Amino acid sequence: MSDTTFRSAAEPQTSQPEVLTHTKEARHTGDDIAVPHTDYARFHQKPFMADYFGLGDSWNDPVGGYPKEISLMESFIQEKIDNGEYPNTTEAVKNRLKALEKLTGLEKDERLPIKIETLVAYMKFIKEKGNISRNASIYGTH
Repeated sequence: MSDTTFRSAAEPQTSQPEVLTHTKEARHTGDDIAVPHTDYARFHQKPFMADYFGLGDSWNDPVGGYPKEISLMESFIQEKIDNGEYPNTTEAVKNRLKALEKLTGLEKDERLPIKIETLVAYMKFIKEKGNISRNASIYGTH
């Protein structure tokens, strides 16, 4: 019986994981990360409205920019977010601005100064209406 041979245990084969190498260096600019609207200016170094209207870095130029208008629109949106009327996402704010553009009768190809001034006038109107309503409820006048 010396002719009997036993099989030896097969050793499990271990495969080496593939190492992926990129030829280009990955650069992360941060533009693809969704941040809440309230943190947008701190993260991108400019207000959301400047990007929404495509103003670039000239939005704050006192001569050719729109610093007052952008500030008013940002405060209007911030107030709506603080009151819980708008969600705190840039996508929601973008959708609300598009709805306001439609509500005010602005066309997609409207000139930028007309679009900004129209939205600012509407936002001022809504703020004033809110102030009147609030005062009427406080002081009980009709």
